[in-house]
Amino acid sequence: MTPTPEPFQDPACRSCGVYARRAGVCAVAAAIGWGLLLGLVLVLMSCSPPQGYVAEDRARYEAIAPEYRDYVVTDVTMPDEHRRWRLDLLDAWLEAIESAEGE
Repeated sequence: MTPTPEPFQDPACRSCGVYARRAGVCAVAAAIGWGLLLGLVLVLMSCSPPQGYVAEDRARYEAIAPEYRDYVVTDVTMPDEHRRWRLDLLDAWLEAIESAEGE
């Protein structure tokens, strides 16, 4: 049985040692990049929208949601699963507005 050569000694791989070292550097750089991206996302998630936008979104909700909710509830051709999704969407929209207003 022939022993498996070490990665830096593998004759089937050209410049294996260089590629292995570059892969290590790339892995470290990728980890740092993902860490910075995660940090940026966390900072942006902590930001709240401007109150003018929240007021406009509330006005949009009040203009659209009542009529849309009536349509969803009264449409007999709509499958129950689709009805539930649409009503959940309206509820989530209202919750987002109320959450932003409370900040």
